[in-house]
Amino acid sequence: MPQLDSSSTNQNSQEVFSSKLINQNLANKDKNYDFICDQTNNFCGLDQLGIKNAGHVYRNLSASTLIEHAFIKGEGILASNGSLCVKTGKYTGRSPNDKFIVDEPSSREEIHWNDVNIAISEDNFEFLYRRVLSYVQGRDLYIFDGFVGADPQYRMSVRIVNELASQNLFAHQMFIRPTPEELETHKPDFTVICVPGLQGDPDIDDGISSEAFILPHFGKQIIIIGGSKYAGEAKKSVFSLMNYFMTKRDVLPMHCSANIGEDGDSALFFGLSGTGKTTLSADPNRFLIGDDEHGW
Repeated sequence: MPQLDSSSTNQNSQEVFSSKLINQNLANKDKNYDFICDQTNNFCGLDQLGIKNAGHVYRNLSASTLIEHAFIKGEGILASNGSLCVKTGKYTGRSPNDKFIVDEPSSREEIHWNDVNIAISEDNFEFLYRRVLSYVQGRDLYIFDGFVGADPQYRMSVRIVNELASQNLFAHQMFIRPTPEELETHKPDFTVICVPGLQGDPDIDDGISSEAFILPHFGKQIIIIGGSKYAGEAKKSVFSLMNYFMTKRDVLPMHCSANIGEDGDSALFFGLSGTGKTTLSADPNRFLIGDDEHGW
């Protein structure tokens, strides 16, 4: 495996990823998932995104390998239980004021534009996208290819491209991992590119309001995220895409937790983030279905 560059900087506030080391041993790696992309496989299709001249490109590394990369690169520290702890800097949560939806023909008439769903032009998106492509040249990248949605009939395939190994670890733990056979034929329905080291500039990047930007393009089925080390932006962005595309398949997307009793009776708990959905659904006398996003 190529030599890792240990140069990196930590940020200010802490986000804990509960990804324990396999057998508490960094050297114990899942060889089925350790994969390096190079010229022989067109860097795993990154060229189709316009990404060229990247450094080492890694695809679906195991959790222990990602922890090792993050640790060596100075992205975080190891807790006593083997979990990786990283600092996310200024953004300790999602930044809704920095999320803008690309105003494009295929979705324009289907979006309720308001002070939450704020538009950004395709030209401004393309300008920032070119900045992203320029930024990743020469940098190591981490790819996670997997799925979102537990039901195989409705699930969609997703590709997460990360600058940071720690954020790719988050994707590895958050989304559904493919089998080795599924990975061989995996083709993403949508792609998220996360480059927290690229700072937006409202003075030159028209349409954004700070150094952070989260820009979903429903037509191209791609999201670019920059300026924030908070890994949850990628998760919520993928859920936003699912919320949009599931309605086209007659599925109602719901921000709720859910559990089920022994007799098959299900219960849904709706509420804003932090209002107790997870706590209420974690009933010791019922089986947990999930605690965040569901479709009916």
